[in-house]
Amino acid sequence: MHKNQIAVFILFVSAGVLYSESADDYFSLGYDAFKEHNYEEAITFFEKAAELWEKEGVKDAWSDSLFNIGIMYAHLGNGERALFYYKKALAVDEEAGDTSHIVIRLNFIGNVYRQRGEFEKAIEYYTKALALNRKSGFKSYISVSLTYIGLVYLAWGYYDKALDCFSESLEMDTERGAKADMATSLNNIGELYHVWGQYEKALDYYSKALTLYEKYGTKTDIAIGLNNIGAAYKSLGRDDEAIGYYTKAVEINRELKRKASIAIQLNNIGRIHQDNGRHDEALDYFKKAAAIAEELGHKGDMAVYMNNIGTVYSDRKEYEKAIEYCTKAYEIDESAGIKQGMARDLTNIGAGYYHLKKYETSSDYLRQSIDIIEQLRLTAAGEIRRDYLASQMAAYQLLTSAYIRDDDITRAFETAELSRAKYLVEQMGERLEEKTFIFGGMESFRKSLDNDTAVISFANVNLNNIIVMIATDRTLSGFEMNRETMVSGINRKYKTKISMTLNKLRGITIKGKTGNGKSSASQANDFDTIVTYYRHLASHTFPSKADMKSFDFISRQLYTFLFSSLEKYIGGRETLLIIPDGVLAFLPFETLIMPDGRYMAEKHHITYTQSLTVSALIGKRAGGKKKKPLLAFGGAVYDEAAYPHDMIENERQLEYLKKQILANVTGGESTRGAYDRLGIGLDNLPGTLAEVEAIRTIIPKSTVFTGKDADESRIKAMSKNGSLKDYEVIHFATHGIVVPEIPELSAVVLSLFKREKGGEDGYLNMKEIAALELEADFINLSACETGLGKLYGGEGVVGLTQSFLVAGANGLSVSLWQVADDSTMIFMTGMYRFVREKGMSYAGAMTAMKREFIKSEIYGEPFYWAPFVYYGQR
Repeated sequence: MHKNQIAVFILFVSAGVLYSESADDYFSLGYDAFKEHNYEEAITFFEKAAELWEKEGVKDAWSDSLFNIGIMYAHLGNGERALFYYKKALAVDEEAGDTSHIVIRLNFIGNVYRQRGEFEKAIEYYTKALALNRKSGFKSYISVSLTYIGLVYLAWGYYDKALDCFSESLEMDTERGAKADMATSLNNIGELYHVWGQYEKALDYYSKALTLYEKYGTKTDIAIGLNNIGAAYKSLGRDDEAIGYYTKAVEINRELKRKASIAIQLNNIGRIHQDNGRHDEALDYFKKAAAIAEELGHKGDMAVYMNNIGTVYSDRKEYEKAIEYCTKAYEIDESAGIKQGMARDLTNIGAGYYHLKKYETSSDYLRQSIDIIEQLRLTAAGEIRRDYLASQMAAYQLLTSAYIRDDDITRAFETAELSRAKYLVEQMGERLEEKTFIFGGMESFRKSLDNDTAVISFANVNLNNIIVMIATDRTLSGFEMNRETMVSGINRKYKTKISMTLNKLRGITIKGKTGNGKSSASQANDFDTIVTYYRHLASHTFPSKADMKSFDFISRQLYTFLFSSLEKYIGGRETLLIIPDGVLAFLPFETLIMPDGRYMAEKHHITYTQSLTVSALIGKRAGGKKKKPLLAFGGAVYDEAAYPHDMIENERQLEYLKKQILANVTGGESTRGAYDRLGIGLDNLPGTLAEVEAIRTIIPKSTVFTGKDADESRIKAMSKNGSLKDYEVIHFATHGIVVPEIPELSAVVLSLFKREKGGEDGYLNMKEIAALELEADFINLSACETGLGKLYGGEGVVGLTQSFLVAGANGLSVSLWQVADDSTMIFMTGMYRFVREKGMSYAGAMTAMKREFIKSEIYGEPFYWAPFVYYGQR
C-alpha cells in the first residue's frame, strides 16, 4: 500500500521587531543557515538569539526564536526536541497573551503528535487552535486548523469527518482567493478520495492542486503534488506515468533534503519494482524507507513500509518472514490507532497463514480485518462507500476461500453472501437500510428449500481458483476449481480467433479494485475473454458452421468445468437457483451443453438471484390486494429526438462526462445529451407495438400505453399517486440500455421528445427505477441488453435488475443481448399464455417457452431463446 504525502501549511515565523542588534545578527544568521538547510548550525544561532531576548524580556522575539529552534529539530527528524521547544514557546506566548502566536504553536504541537500517531493529543491541540481562530474570525487561520484536524481524521480512519474539514477549508480558501491554500485543500481532498478507492476522482483533485502549486506554491508543494499524482496513476495501473511523476518529485526532495519525503519516494519506487517482480530491488527500497521512518519517529509511515517488506516476502513465498514483518506493522498501527493500516496488516497476516495452509488461524485474522473494514466503510456514503467496499473485497474473497479449504462450507457461503448483500445495499442505499438486509443464515435458508431445488453460488470468479457452493434441503457442499486447464484447452484451439473478435465487441467492462490499488486479476483475463466470446457466439442470428463448432466446444467445456463436480449433489433436482459472480453474470447457463448433448434448459428450470439475502427479502413481501393483470408500454417514439453533440473520443472526455452525469443524476436533471455523446442511437421498434397489442388479446383488461403515451412522466405520475401498485405485471416492450462505463446511465428508454415532456428526458435510469413505488409480481423487460451492467470484481452485476427488485418487484425478466422483434413477440405472448391458461409461474413459463423454441426448426438457435433470464423469487 502506498503512502501519499499530504500537503500541510508550514509556517516559518521570524521576529517582527528586533530589539537587540546582537540578537538580530544571530537571528538573521540562523535564518540564513535554515535557507541553506544547515539545520544544526541554525539551531546554534537561534539559541543565542533566544538567550539574549530572554534576558532583555522581549517575549515575542524570545518565543519566535524558541519556536524556530523547534522547527529546526523537526527538519532533523527529532520530534521530541521539536515538541519541547514548541511547548516552551507556547508557555511564553500564553504568559504574554499573544493569541496569534499561541495558535501557531498549538498547530505545530499538534503536528508532532499527528506524525507520531498520537491522534487524541493532536486533536486536543488543533481544536484549541481552531476555537481561538473562530473567535478571531480570521478565515486563513481557521482554514489552517481545519486542515490539520482533517489530516488527523484522515489518518485515524474517520473519513466523513475529514471530508467535512477539508471541504470547509477549501470553501474559505476560495472565498479569500488564497490560491496556494486552495491547492493544499484540493490536494487533501484528493488524498481522501484516494483512500476511499476513487482513484479517478483523486487524480482530478491532485491535478488541480498541482496546477495551483506550480503558479503559487513552493518547491516543497510541487514535490507533494507530483508525488500524489504519481500515486494516483499507480493505483490506476499506469506505472510508466507514475514513475515519471515520482522521479520529478524525488529530484526536488533531494534538493530540499526532506528525509520523510525521500522515504515516501523510495517506498513508491519500491512498489513499482515489486509489481514488476523485481523483489530484491523492492526490498532494498522498502528497507531504506523504513529506516528513515524509524529515525524520524513516523509510526504510520514505518508501519506502511514494514507491511510492504512483508508483502515482498510473501511474493517470494517466504510466508513466515511475511507474517513477521506484517505483524510488526500491525503492532505499530495498533499502538497508534491507525485503523486503515490495521485492516491492511491483518489481511496480509491472514494471507500469510492461508499460504501456510493454517486456515483456521488465517480466518481469525481475516475476520478481524473485515470488522475494521466495516467500521471504515460506514464513514462514507453513496458511491464512495460502494467503491471503498469494492477496494477491500480481497479480504472477503480470501476469507471465503479459507473457510472452503477448512471445510467450513456454512461460513464460506455466509461470507460470500455478506459481501454481495452489503454491495447491493451500497448501490441502492436510498431505498434499503442495512438493518433490513440481514441474512438469516444457511441452515435457516436450507429449510425453506423444497426437495426439487438446488442453490448454486459462485464466488471468487476473478481468481484462478473459482469457488462453487451448492445447497439443497439435505446437503451443503463447496469446493474450489482451478480454471487453468479449462482455459488453456480452449485457448489452444481458439486463442487467436477470440482475440481478433474481442476488439470488435461491445465490451463488458470489468472494474476491479484491490486494497493495494492494483486492478484485480479479473481485468482482461482469459476466462473473462472466453465467456465474452461465448456470449458473442450465442447471440449470432445465423451462425456459420465454424462458429457453431466453436460454440459447441466451448459450451461443453464450460459445462464440464462449472457443473461436472456438482452433478452428484444436484441429483434429479430440476430447479436450479444460480447466484452468478463476476463475468458469470453475463453467461446464459441455460445454453451450456450437457454430456448427453442437451442444453441445460432442456433438463433444468434455471432462475437467478443477486444474493440469497435478496431472495429472503422478496420472500418476506406479503401478498397484497387483488391487482389489475398487466400494465404495458410499447411502440415508444424514438426517432423524433435527435441532437447534434460532440462524440466522446478519449478517456479524458469520458471522465469529464462522468462528472457531469453524476451531478445530473444526483440532482434529478436531464441526462439525454450524454447518450448521444456516447454514440447510443435508438431506432423505433415497430415490432413492440404489435407485441403489446398481442399481449392485450391474451390478457383482457390490460392497460396499454403506446407511442407518445409511453412516456416517462406517466410512469412516475402513476408511482406518485399509488396506481403503479395496482398492477400484477408491468411489461416494457421498449429499448433498454446499459452503459458499462457509467452504470448510472443504464435505463429503460421510453418515448423521447424534442421538448422534454413533463420535465423528463425519457430515460428511466437506475436511480429513478429504484425510487418507484410498485408491488408487481413480475416485471418484463423485453428490451435490448437490459441484463448487462458494470462489474465490480466479485460483487455481481450493477444493473437494472437490482433497481426493479428494490422498487418492489418480486421477479423480472431481462435480456442479455439484442433481441429480434418477431421472435420476441412470439416468446412473450407464449409465456403469458402459459401463465394464464396453465397456471404456471412466470419463471416456469419462461422455461417452458425456451423448451418450445429449442424444438422449433425456426427458433431453435440460442439467439432466439437464451437472452431472456429470470431474476427473483423461485
